[in-house]
Amino acid sequence: MNRFSRILQGVKLKLLPFTPPIAILSLGLLCIFHYVLPNLDFEAGTTTSITILVSTLGFLFAVFQVVLNIIIQGIRNKASLRHTEYKEMLNLLNTISDEINKGLNDDELMTKSKIFDFGDVLKMKQNLFRNFIVNNNTYLFKGIQENKVVKDMNNRFSEILIHIAMYHSKVKAIENSHKHKDSPNSAQMEIFKEYLDFHNRGRELFVIYNDLKHPMLREMQRYLL
Repeated sequence: MNRFSRILQGVKLKLLPFTPPIAILSLGLLCIFHYVLPNLDFEAGTTTSITILVSTLGFLFAVFQVVLNIIIQGIRNKASLRHTEYKEMLNLLNTISDEINKGLNDDELMTKSKIFDFGDVLKMKQNLFRNFIVNNNTYLFKGIQENKVVKDMNNRFSEILIHIAMYHSKVKAIENSHKHKDSPNSAQMEIFKEYLDFHNRGRELFVIYNDLKHPMLREMQRYLL
């Protein structure tokens, strides 16, 4: 879709909510000109005819104004909700970045419990991310679930979780293989090697995730305009 098509689609979406009041006004004016005016006798009673015409037009514009105000208020409420939800997503993405960065820089992330806790926290954050996208896909951010940037963000998130799970499995396997051996130093050396690999690859995935964060926020900002 080229730039002109996107602009045209955006204009259509913005004008769509105003279809009912425009239709009411157009239909009302059509009825006045086709049914009311031909039946008014301006020669016999000019004042009466003008009064009827003005009253009819006044009623029509009053209905139009009421419907228009309801729609405008609805648009404002929706815009306010969008801004609130956008800030929620912004905070969530920043929190996820902080959690990943903190976990990757944790020197104690070489025990099964620490790794499990790290992965568990990020799983909870991913569930919040997915729930946000699903819940807002049909109303506040319509169609965002199918957005390529959003899909890429979720995929990178899943890659990070898979990377953590694999690291957890490797540490568990090393600990189990040395359980009945009197070589704790050897186990620690192996775990430390896996930790370095985990950290280096995790840092690469973290950079990719951060690179996607701002494009995703820009995609959401399109709905705020």
